[in-house]
Amino acid sequence: MKSITLSQFIYFLSKLFFYVCFAFVLFIIVFSALSFLESTWKIDIPFVELTTSEIETRTRIQIPLMDMHIGFPNSFLVIFMWLFFVFYAFYFYSLVQFFKIFTQSHVFTKQSVNKLKLFRRLNVVPILLAVAALIVDIARGTGFKMDSEYLLVIVHLFVGLLVYFYLDLVKKGKQVQDENDLTI
Repeated sequence: MKSITLSQFIYFLSKLFFYVCFAFVLFIIVFSALSFLESTWKIDIPFVELTTSEIETRTRIQIPLMDMHIGFPNSFLVIFMWLFFVFYAFYFYSLVQFFKIFTQSHVFTKQSVNKLKLFRRLNVVPILLAVAALIVDIARGTGFKMDSEYLLVIVHLFVGLLVYFYLDLVKKGKQVQDENDLTI
């Protein structure tokens, strides 16, 4: 019986997490789009509940088999929510590719370097968005307040730095491997 290494186990878990995240993203996009149909055509769609107040109509999507829901205003701002979820689905796909590098027999390849560069860039996106949001808040005069969104940015900052070090290590390993291949 073949034993599973820690890197293979982490790769498997990241792959499983990506598939769960991808299914969740598809569920949210489909049912938030259906919520617009429900509000327009007055059709009762399962898992979707509309609440109307004097100010706005809100959508609440119940997640099956869990006591959780996602609520949002019933407007075209839902597209930003879709972009957020699609970004993180792609982020977790890139995370799977990151862990896949360490399960392969040849780690120091150009493909590995490219996958690490992509994952590093994906970790920079939330940081740049948070800086832009901070600048907008300061321009509005609301000032800086430490919210939970900034905790996520700090996590991306640390992951980005870690990936930067892995990328540097893989680049140096590739360079040594290329020099070794030339001497043979």
